[in-house]
Amino acid sequence: DTVRLGASNQISDTSMVTVNSSGVFDLNGQTESISALEGSSGASITLGAGTLNLTGSTQTVFDGVFSGSGTINKSGTGKFSLSANSAGLSGAVNLSGGIINLSGTAANMLGTGTVSVSGAGNLELQGGASLGNALSLNSNGTGANDGALQNVAGNNTISGAVTLAGDSRVQSDAGTLTFSNTVGLGANTLNVGGSGSTAVSAVISGTGGL
Repeated sequence: DTVRLGASNQISDTSMVTVNSSGVFDLNGQTESISALEGSSGASITLGAGTLNLTGSTQTVFDGVFSGSGTINKSGTGKFSLSANSAGLSGAVNLSGGIINLSGTAANMLGTGTVSVSGAGNLELQGGASLGNALSLNSNGTGANDGALQNVAGNNTISGAVTLAGDSRVQSDAGTLTFSNTVGLGANTLNVGGSGSTAVSAVISGTGGL
């Protein structure tokens, strides 16, 4: 079953959208703001060239996939958990508030486009996650010393190039967070903390500090 938008802003900004197995939510190139999104395995979100804004404070899990060249913007204080391969998503993912949690070993959980973490955004990794996207950081996390990137559990890898757009924090609570590509500090400072380990196996460049 498919729900396809015919215009932008057709759904209340305070609504939570649920997409069940085999269901399709097609933005059809439109812009839509909702509070939160949840869905089971087999569900699909088709952006086209549209924009999906997630703005609420709810904790949800979406086990389906995203596709399209459009943009996902996550703000608010909610937690949005993902675990599936969204290789068909080529647009940007912008996290400026709350948490996106990536769990498990599926590739391309945030597609293949640029991922930006700014403001009060916190990107969590656990369970052998690997993030290959180009990554821009300008965040110390949600305010709980959790960092722009947080290694929650297990050994997880950032394999895309990382660029700091402002002073930022990386937190490893348990296990090891490995940066296997370049880290460009610019003139910014990257703070690293937590009880776990953080490893960088490629070049760190820039005039900033660690």
